Amino acid sequence: MNQQVFDNSFSRHNIPNNLNTFKRRTQKNTNNGDDTDFKREMKRLREFIENQCELIVVITDDLSEAFQFFDSQNARGKALYPHDLLKAYHLREMSDLDNNKVERIVMEWEKIPQHELASFFGDYLYRVKEWINGNWAYRLSEHNIYKFKGITKTAHTPYAQFYKSAFSYAVLINSSAMPFVTGTRAINAFQLNTPIIAGKPFFDYTNHYYNILKDIKDNSQYEGFYIKGNIIVKTLDRYFNKGVGNRISRLLFDTALLLYIDRFCPATYPTKVDTDLFEQFVTLAFIWAYSLRAQYYHLGW
Repeated sequence: MNQQVFDNSFSRHNIPNNLNTFKRRTQKNTNNGDDTDFKREMKRLREFIENQCELIVVITDDLSEAFQFFDSQNARGKALYPHDLLKAYHLREMSDLDNNKVERIVMEWEKIPQHELASFFGDYLYRVKEWINGNWAYRLSEHNIYKFKGITKTAHTPYAQFYKSAFSYAVLINSSAMPFVTGTRAINAFQLNTPIIAGKPFFDYTNHYYNILKDIKDNSQYEGFYIKGNIIVKTLDRYFNKGVGNRISRLLFDTALLLYIDRFCPATYPTKVDTDLFEQFVTLAFIWAYSLRAQYYHLGW
């Protein structure tokens, strides 16, 4: 514990935490936390680790190979969430970025609870991508995550150049004074049904739509940007938040709002016309999604 062998602040923080976790778990198996029992349990654990466990170290100097190794190892045994595999893939595309910047991006990503990210990609983004094209969608897995791998920085086809140029233009405009000086609106650099640019834009894309969806689900009167004290959402939150059929209808409702906002709602300075049209659409989306709930005795996938 006292050896200064790790210069990474996360390692220095996590190693003591891991030790404390071992202590807490072994103390659960002792009688009333008795010190003698605790030492005996720790000795048994140490002997198990030293005599029956094996540590394999794989070292590579190539970052691309490291991520390929990560992917191949985690494709066996207990499967990772698809979004974990996507994280590894897009980190590989960020090899030209400063390590501190990459670390900040990963920290922001990992602030989001993993089960929420799994639902966000599997229940919403994946289904929207399929449904927009009229395709059937069941679940996101390692077999179809290619839909979120996007266009790499080395892609030079006209198709790739078009989308990379459009993304670069949006970033350039939004980082300049042009919207402020000319009174134009900031340009949305993303669309749900267009290809993702691999690397850092993938993480920006995730944050962009995760925050919109979180806003849609938050009906607070003053904090919400899109949904604020809406009577329909208030009623759904209060009376229709249980049962498979209600959850499916709510997912359809929220997904429809996400798609509408992506297409038609400006992220900054919405006019009264913008907000009035959105309020009308909330009503239409509610009728569309919950008419299924009213029509069928059982509503399933």
